[in-house]
Amino acid sequence: MASTLIPECLIPIFKYLEDDPVSLFPCILVNRYWCRTAIPILWSNPFSLTKFDSRYGSRRMFSLINTFIITLPQESKNILIKQEIKIPEIKNLTFNYQTFLRVIDMLCIDLAVKDWFAHPNYVIL
Repeated sequence: MASTLIPECLIPIFKYLEDDPVSLFPCILVNRYWCRTAIPILWSNPFSLTKFDSRYGSRRMFSLINTFIITLPQESKNILIKQEIKIPEIKNLTFNYQTFLRVIDMLCIDLAVKDWFAHPNYVIL
């Protein structure tokens, strides 16, 4: 039944959940179709998910920073490598996540990056 919903139905539902990422996140686990439809909405403001769940917020921040580092161009990664910064390794990402970014909360990003640097061996993917 879930896979029979057309985008014209799913998109408004997911947009309604845009400010409730804790409810939107499970939608990406339903099936591939729902995932492809919900990910752009979820990743439009990825740091909001960490604000709603303090238990796993730090872990999610690490994952977000790792994902953004992985998607950097090789030239930028080389700069980080020269600074002896460990780059997370992954072969293929499912999505080009940074293209979905619509909201940039600089305070959250600043705190996430500082926390990420404080735990250089804590790589979560």
